[in-house]
This record gives sequence, C-alpha cells and structure tokens, in this order.
Amino acid sequence: EGYEGEEGLRLGFEYATDLFNASTIERLGNHFINLLEEVVAYPEKEIGTYKIMSSKEEARLLSEWNGATVRYSEKNSVIELIEEQVKKTPELIALGYREEALSYSELSSRANKLAHYLTGLGIRSGDMVGVCLNRGIDLIVTLLATMKIGGVYVPLDPNYPEQRLNYIMQDCGGKWLLTESKHREIFKTFSHDIVCIDEISMDSMSNSRDISCTKKASDLAYVIYTSGSTGLPKGVMIEHRNVLNFLRSMQELLEITEKDVFIGLTSISFDISGLEMYLPLITGSKLVLIDKEIASDGNRLGGVIDEEGVSVVQGTPSNWQLLLSTGWKPKLALKILCGGEALSSSLAEKLLSIRDEIINLYGPTETTIWSGLSKVRNSEHISIGLPIANTRFYVLDENLKLVPPGVVGELHISGAGVGRGYLNKAELTEQRFISNPYEVGERLYKTGDLVKRLEDGGIVYIGRIDNQVKVRGFRIEIGEIEAVLNKFSGIKEAVVILRDDISKEKELVAYLVVNSEWLDIADEALSKEVLLYLRSQVPDYMLPSHFVKLERLPLTPNGKVDRKSLPKPDRETRLNTNEYVAPVTEVEQKLSEIWANVLGIEQVGLHDNFFDLGGNSILITQLAARIRREFKLSISMHVFFEFSIFSHLVQKIESTLEMDSSKNELSLITVQSKEKFIPLSYTQQRLWFLDQILPVKNAYNISLGWRIQGELNVDALVYA
Repeated sequence: EGYEGEEGLRLGFEYATDLFNASTIERLGNHFINLLEEVVAYPEKEIGTYKIMSSKEEARLLSEWNGATVRYSEKNSVIELIEEQVKKTPELIALGYREEALSYSELSSRANKLAHYLTGLGIRSGDMVGVCLNRGIDLIVTLLATMKIGGVYVPLDPNYPEQRLNYIMQDCGGKWLLTESKHREIFKTFSHDIVCIDEISMDSMSNSRDISCTKKASDLAYVIYTSGSTGLPKGVMIEHRNVLNFLRSMQELLEITEKDVFIGLTSISFDISGLEMYLPLITGSKLVLIDKEIASDGNRLGGVIDEEGVSVVQGTPSNWQLLLSTGWKPKLALKILCGGEALSSSLAEKLLSIRDEIINLYGPTETTIWSGLSKVRNSEHISIGLPIANTRFYVLDENLKLVPPGVVGELHISGAGVGRGYLNKAELTEQRFISNPYEVGERLYKTGDLVKRLEDGGIVYIGRIDNQVKVRGFRIEIGEIEAVLNKFSGIKEAVVILRDDISKEKELVAYLVVNSEWLDIADEALSKEVLLYLRSQVPDYMLPSHFVKLERLPLTPNGKVDRKSLPKPDRETRLNTNEYVAPVTEVEQKLSEIWANVLGIEQVGLHDNFFDLGGNSILITQLAARIRREFKLSISMHVFFEFSIFSHLVQKIESTLEMDSSKNELSLITVQSKEKFIPLSYTQQRLWFLDQILPVKNAYNISLGWRIQGELNVDALVYA
C-alpha cells in the first residue's frame, strides 16, 4: 500500500513469508521505484523499454553470473588436441569394442593410414563427407581420418529412415559417403562416391605417418542435422573452435583424468555423442564402445558398465530410467552426467540414491553440445546451472532487455560455443543467430527456451516458446511430424502434442482429421497404416505412441487449434479394439499384473499387443526386469518384439519354464552347485583344442612384452 508521510510518498509491501524471501520483496520494491523514476524522466518512452534494474544488478547478470574468460592453449582443431595426447600416452588403451582394443598410438596410426587413403581418392579440405557407420572402432577411426584431412563430417545413423538419410546427403552437397557394405543399399539415390570402410584392408597400408593438413580454428568440424519445423531436417554448422572450447572446459569442470573410462552409448546423429567420443581422447582416458542393442537393454548396459570399470556415463533422463528400472547400482564410483531433456525431481532422487552428486547438463546443438551445467545434490533444487568457460547466458524479454531474477524470459547464449549457423538457410540463421546488444562483435543464439534466474544466479528451465519438444533427449520440432502426416493421402489435418498424463513416460500423440474415404476404417487399422507410413519418413523417436481420430480439431475463439482441449487418448477404449479375454493360468495372471503395472493401465487381455497399449523400448526394459524377478528368467530384448502379443509371450515363458533352457533366448537363472562342472564356452573349447595340437604350449600365456618404436627390422626380430 502507499501513503504520504512527512518525508513524502511511502510504499509498504505485505507478502506471504512462506512464498517470498525478504530480499526478493526488497528487490521488487527497488524495481518499482526505478520504474517510477524512469517514467517521470522519460514519459514519452514505450512501457516495455523502461529499465527497472540498477546498473549494479545488470553488471551482476552480465559478468558475475556468466562463464569465466579462459585462454586455452593455441590449437586449431580437435585432431591436434588428440594427437597431442597420443604423444603423451602412446601405450594407454584409447578404445575398446567387443574383444578388440586399440592403444593411442595404434588408433593414431590407423587413422593416419585411412587419412592417406582418403586423400588418394580425392577428398580435400572443406569437403562434406557423410559418415554412416555402426558404433565401433571403424567409426572413430573414420571420423578422425576425415578431420585429419580437413574434411567436414556429416554423421548419419544407419537406423534412420532411408529417405531422411538421402535427403541429408543431398542437402549438405556431400560428394563422398563413408559407410559399410551392408548399408550401401540405403543410398540407392546417391549418385556420388561411396567408400565402404569394411572393404579396405588397413593391414596392407604402410603409410602411417601423421598427415599434415593446414586447418584454421574457424574451419567446420561437422554439420549435424536436427529436426526442422518445415518437415525436413536442418543442418547445424559447428566449427573446430566451438568444439575445442567445449572439450577444454568440460575437461576442467568434470576433472577428467587418464584413469577415467567412458562408455559410448549415443547415436552419432545426436550431438552429445561428441562428448563421449572426443573428451576421453584428449585426456588419455579409455572409451568403451557398445552396440545399439546393448545401449537399449538396461540389464546388459549395466553389466558392461560394471565389467569395464566405467567411471563416466553420459545419458539422457530416458537412458538413466532404462538403467535404474532394472534395479542396477554401480559397483564403482561413477560420474553421472544427465542432459538432453529436463531432469525431474523423482529421477534426481533415484540417481542421488546411488551417487551423492549428479551433473545436470544443458545446451542446444547450435551452441555445441553442452553450454551449461550444475552439480545437483538435492532433488528439490534442480537448475541448468551456470555457463561453461567463455560462454554467456542472457535471460531477455521480447525487446532483448535483461529480466531480473525470478522473471521468466527467453534464454540467449553467446560465446565460443555458438556455431556458424544453419547450412543453406541464411534467413533462418539470421533469425536465430542475432547481434549481441551487450557485446560488440558477438552473436547471440536465441534458444527458444523459457527460463528464469534464481537468487544464486542459476537458471531453471520453464518450457518452450514454440512447439519444440524433447523426447528421450532428442530435440523434435512438432511441426516436422505434422508436416509429414499432412502429406499422407488419407489425412486432411494433423496435430501432434506431447502428453505426460497417459503413462509414466512422456508420449507423442497424433490427432487426425481424415478424408471421407478413411472415415469408415477402424481406428486400429488407420493407426497401423499411418505408423507404417511414418516409419519410412522419420526416426523412431519421432513416432507418436497414440493416434486419435477426430471429426474436427478444437479451435480457440481466434480460430487457432486449441491444443489444450485435445482429448486424452482412452487406453481402455484401445483395449477393447480386440475382444477382451481375461488371463486364467498362474503365468497369465502374474504376467498380466506386470504388464498393467508397467503400462499404467487397469487390465490386460490375452489378445492385447504390448506396443498398441503404448509400450516402447524404455518400458520393455522395465518389463524384462519385472519378469526376471518374478519368473527368474532372463529375456533378450528381441523376444519382446517377436512376441508382442500377450498370449504369445505367455506361451514362450511357459514353454521355457517346462524345458531345459540352456539354449533358449529366455534363459532360466538357477543357482549352480560349486562342485558341479560347468561346460566350456566355444572360445574355451577352441583354446583347449589348440593347446592339444600345437607344439608350443604357452601360446596364450604372455609372460613378457615389448613395445618397439620406429621401423621394425623383421629379420633381426626373428633372429632374436
């Protein structure tokens, strides 16, 4: 309230102490006074342009709460950092994949050989080079070789739809594609050179000298494609200087040393894979690569982490849910890195039960992998923290004015991580990469993320300005899915939203208004047709879990689609698309209870399909963990895809329980007697067989070893 006293007009604030701190109210009071003074001094100004913060407050926002300015050693490329590490630790193990391991010197040698080979083919500095390889040592070698010769790699996940991969190669203008022979068929429309890495004999190549290619820090390192609102993905251009700053800063902030072991579980088409691939290689750490099938199976993933002594795991919240749903707990101290989508309090609480600190990461692709981090020690206080070195965060209003702590604004990012822009999209680049009004000569990236600052300077994520969402860590433009759906012949209108009120997981739901010829088609048949079409156009993470047919879309008074009024999909109605047959046997009843609990539904019938009820790969892991505990059975992931009908899975489980399971995909887990002899594995049998026929009995007992540097004189070695 305001009243006039002897000293003039006085203002008093009455507030709820359980909602506000005294310092917050004091700041609001000062802002109100500043506003009044501005209005009196400049009555002609527009209301939105008045300053309410003092110069001292603005200085704190601009400098004190922003990333430190750090001068790192002068390097021009990621590859220079890695080669520097090769010289420091040539004999340490750099990569491990299945049964194969490469030391730093071996990795460098192999990358150099391939680099010389690619140069001989005609690949030159600045060329766009598509890389479509499965996770493995060849992938890392190929990426390093491409960068060694100054090429700009364009990562392509072979699991993505054929049409999408071919569009990316066409859009980037790449004349070279490095892949595997089994993926060659994907690129039938690619009319330029395809090189199959698995058909190249590295052993026959003798030139392993370090290849010298003059590079500038401003040269492009890679172009990575993200979802685009027009229905087509867009390429983000990232320079070497961007990646260099990111790696150096993360090395310091995470305190990475030669003793650390990383695990590579992320698709190369997801930019955060850059941390997994390059951070260990500039620090002398070891990188353990795993196949996609292991990365998507919580039980197997947890086993690899423990067996390999992994000390650093980066994952999205969905990855961590996958692991934790199996009951896994790490055997060793672990650095838990979590990012890609908002970290919930419930997940943070679970993670803090296995480790006393979580590193929560934030960053859009356009500003190079991660731009900020916070160390979370309390599940009730989660923020995206403060920016990494040489990076600045600005929370601004629509007039690009700083907003005070506690006020929601759009996050803008500037500094060494801001990429060059979008490939072949000058207009969009100009819209999203703007001049920085607070630093002459710098650019700001408009993230589209709504945030607010806390009293300690940390930043809390609120939501999005547009229709962009995150699913399993992947950034999705809702408009891209809608644009693809609207091209389907039977659809008149399509709207897609992300819902969190259907199950325990966030799910994409597509609402469809169909043409007259599709009106009489059953919802289930329509869903299958549309899903089949979508699978050929977009990656799996962009597929809706539910399709809802509507007569018309709800509209707001001004004629726009009222997304908030779109109905929640009725799961029980979906159940009734098949005649409900109740579970009867003991196995049926137990499994039905597990399905219902995992899927968050009331009942499950014998004819129900796991995926039709909203099941996905994350929930499969939870299902496998529950079945393991209830039936003492270990089930491979592919079994759930093959036996997705409830009754079929019941039959599979019942038959396994009744028979010897030693060679079944569903392995019965039993306690073995210590006196009982265990059959040899195939590998053990092979070693025993060789031991019986070879004259040298110690072939597999390496008692001594030497590492020889320089040219090897084979004759002298044989004589010795």
